[in-house]
Amino acid sequence: MVYGYKDIWKIAGPILLGMVIQQLVGVTDVVFLGRVGQTELGASAIAGLYYITIYMLGVGFGIGVQILIARLNGSGKKRQIAPLFYQSMGLMLVFAVAAIILSYLLLPLILPLLISSGQVLSAAWEYLYFRVWGFVFSFAIVVFRAFYVGIVNTRVLSVSAAAMLLVNMAGNYLLIFGKCGFPEMGIGGAALASVLAEAVSAVVFVVYTCFKINVRHYGLNALGHFEPHLIRKIFSISVWTTIQLFISFATWFFFFVAIERIGKFELAASNVLRSISTLLYMVVGALGATASTLTSNLIGQNRKEEIGAVCWRIIRLGAMVELGLCALFALSPETVMRIYTDDISLITGSVDAYYVMLGSYLVIVPTMIIFNVVIGSGQTRQAMFIELAATVFYVFNVWYIVVWRRSSLAWCWSTEYFYNFMILVFAYWYLRRKKLIIPCGTA
Repeated sequence: MVYGYKDIWKIAGPILLGMVIQQLVGVTDVVFLGRVGQTELGASAIAGLYYITIYMLGVGFGIGVQILIARLNGSGKKRQIAPLFYQSMGLMLVFAVAAIILSYLLLPLILPLLISSGQVLSAAWEYLYFRVWGFVFSFAIVVFRAFYVGIVNTRVLSVSAAAMLLVNMAGNYLLIFGKCGFPEMGIGGAALASVLAEAVSAVVFVVYTCFKINVRHYGLNALGHFEPHLIRKIFSISVWTTIQLFISFATWFFFFVAIERIGKFELAASNVLRSISTLLYMVVGALGATASTLTSNLIGQNRKEEIGAVCWRIIRLGAMVELGLCALFALSPETVMRIYTDDISLITGSVDAYYVMLGSYLVIVPTMIIFNVVIGSGQTRQAMFIELAATVFYVFNVWYIVVWRRSSLAWCWSTEYFYNFMILVFAYWYLRRKKLIIPCGTA
């Protein structure tokens, strides 16, 4: 396969659709909680980022598994995928239990150090009290996603995500406001609805795998036994992607903690902007996952010389889609933000920052695709160092602009340009040095 634009979209399309539906789960939380109050909206931002930060540890592990599965798939060693899948699933469930226990033990100590408002602190703990149970199901979903993206069979991702969205929407309506005889749980209801949605999504993956996949073809019909050497191999790749993603989302957590020091208005507004940005980022995320798995498959097929050309095709595709979406979103910022909140003062006070956020995608598109090529090539340690170097500069930038200068919300969101530009420079330089990417004009 040459992996032209049509082939790239066939792979990225279902991933994107799945991500769109899955991210709408978070959007529905913001939409419903935006009708409850600014305290709940702001608290869900910080609490949600804690959950996502821990969840990204699992996603980082899953990316490493995806790289190994894609390499085996590309080289035709498909029956060797099953041991990798089952060992990974077992480890992830252990991680989930550990994350739940540690969250209950440490959050009462950590949250008061990070949140200055007593009301926000109480609401954040109420949310996380239920939300942490979702680690069991979300970590299992990570392994299923790694399997299906690795074998370049992505259709089930959208089906599973659709089930998650429907359950979450119904759960939010019933549990937040106490409809149809259910208890009125407020922000805790939003958390419980998300957990139930993830559980249903995991069940969809199990059913699809049992009835729609040739389990013998991939060796999934036999559980096998514990293989320490395979665990070491998984960790040799996954540990770096896990650390890298943890660092990446920890920076978001740091950003929102810094914003909370300015005020509840800025925190609530930033939560709305983050949710809108998440919608736009899904295109980049889908194409980044495609770039990663195609890079790994091409290496497995001994076709490294084609990686650069495929990378530039994905960047062009991403740029066309994102420019169109950003132009559409820029036409009426008030209309877009009104989806998330009916607070007029919140909307009018966020317009400048809204445009700053949209503009950042000029840098984000090439950055994330090129960075995922580094990850897909198996150089996960180097990707972690790239992320770490960029984060050091980013933290100082956020501290100066947000904490020290207490700048306007628009200036606070300008830190996204700096962060992504640093990753782009480091990642492009690395790929050029390794001759895995070529100048854009020759692709």
